[in-house]
Amino acid sequence: DLKLNAGFNLIAIPLADATAEGTTEPIKKVKNLGDALGDTWSLIISLNTTAEPAKFQSFTPTTPETAVSNIDITGTTGLIVMMKQAKTLTLKGNPWPEGDIKLNPGFNLIGIPLKNESLEKVSNLSTLLGGSVNLIISLDTETGKFQSFTPTTPETAKSNIIIDGGVGLILAMRSATEISVTGEPWSNIHLAPPREPLFMLNRTISPILEL
Repeated sequence: DLKLNAGFNLIAIPLADATAEGTTEPIKKVKNLGDALGDTWSLIISLNTTAEPAKFQSFTPTTPETAVSNIDITGTTGLIVMMKQAKTLTLKGNPWPEGDIKLNPGFNLIGIPLKNESLEKVSNLSTLLGGSVNLIISLDTETGKFQSFTPTTPETAKSNIIIDGGVGLILAMRSATEISVTGEPWSNIHLAPPREPLFMLNRTISPILEL
């Protein structure tokens, strides 16, 4: 289960060729994710890594399929999804292949494609990245607020979250690096239960995320 709350969500698609219950089209692109979510979402933000420097870009229900923001979704793709109401996607699919996550200087929006015991928590990822990382940003699913973990943040901090299937992360990197990810496919995912909606989305305005 991939549970999305009302408001912002920082996610990754935990399985390859994943299909959501009630749909037949696999989630291979951003538009496929939007179709699986139905009318519950308003905005999907991804990172355009081909731009120099990398730029955040948005896809809405009215964005054409040909838009550059309709990116391919891989095991290392992170996404920010703005939801009008909570929804749970029950996904079935295949494990993502083992491989490398390439991280560029500046912002990176990623997911961890496989379950690996050495990457159980954000602090483990920070240690693995060493001096190449400045900041790891995650989403507190209880409050709906973004939170940060730095190399000097105590392991007891709330921002040292468990890295579960479906969790997206924003990494601010000092320098380019690569990490290799091996492990088991994600399964039986249990994220925090959906919150009650904190607000009603005004459809005449566009939400702004400031980093």
